[in-house]
Amino acid sequence: MSPSLHITVADPREPAVAALVLEWLDLSAALTPAAESRHAFAVDRLADPRVTFFAARDGDAVVGCGALYRHDDHLGEVKSMYVRPSARGRGIARMILARVEEAARAAGLQTLSLETGASFTAALTLYESAGFVRCGPFAAYRPDPLSAFLTKPLAG
Repeated sequence: MSPSLHITVADPREPAVAALVLEWLDLSAALTPAAESRHAFAVDRLADPRVTFFAARDGDAVVGCGALYRHDDHLGEVKSMYVRPSARGRGIARMILARVEEAARAAGLQTLSLETGASFTAALTLYESAGFVRCGPFAAYRPDPLSAFLTKPLAG
């Protein structure tokens, strides 16, 4: 990890962080044109008290983000995982995911799940290498050929 790289809890409404989230939302819309198949949270939704939002910064530049959404006392969901293309290949997404999982464990959650694009090969590789396994839809999700669902038990 670069000495200038740090991942902290952040307010998604902070202008530089919100700009990164909007960049992710724009990319998500371009990659998944069917609106009903996009499940990314907007900035205001990421400010919900049930969300712990993380920003990765390289010096003063916001280069990545990720969040934990607590559905209830047992289930957490990984949300808004994104690293700017210029910062990829440095393990930043893996570090953010580790912070999300750490927060889920600290909250006493038993399961951490996620939804991502079925064609997002790099994301699927990251999640599977971190111990997530494919599963069916969870919470309010419905089957969708454009979505992949993964889960990881935290208890035990």
